[in-house]
Amino acid sequence: MSNHEAPHPKQGTGILALDIGTATGWAWASQSKMDYGLQSFPKRTGEHQGHRFRRMISFMAGDLAETIPGGIQAIYFEDVMFHASQDARHLYFGFRACIEMLCAKHDWACSPVSVPQWQKHLTGCGKPGKERILECVQRIGYNISPKQQDIADALGILKFGLEIDHKTRLCRFSKEAK
Repeated sequence: MSNHEAPHPKQGTGILALDIGTATGWAWASQSKMDYGLQSFPKRTGEHQGHRFRRMISFMAGDLAETIPGGIQAIYFEDVMFHASQDARHLYFGFRACIEMLCAKHDWACSPVSVPQWQKHLTGCGKPGKERILECVQRIGYNISPKQQDIADALGILKFGLEIDHKTRLCRFSKEAK
């Protein structure tokens, strides 16, 4: 299995893509339907850092997972190596741990994707800049404003995940036909 070959389908049919952060962009596709949006997990006055992670788990396993027709098969998300600050790094890896835990609990495929890989898939360039990503997402047909960069990133990751999933299904189908 290659680095980004989608695992065999689990219980669901949906692909969920995430741009992880305080403002988490999300996009999903399942059974010829799709949706996208933004969910914020800001630190609230007087609360422990763990509350942000708990809110993310509740959002993903409840609100978001329940809206995806056919359920979740796989989650694709940015595999970020460098962060602007130590706080951003701690937050990213906390959210990532939540995603990995949910994937293990629900038997969803967990697929981190390097930033240059999904960006090159979307734009043809491994380091395109925010404007180019936004332009490519708009060209595909999504009405995303410059203020919705996290959503644009999630849509780019979703495009990558759907193609990987499609190639894997075709490969499995051709093997089963023999």
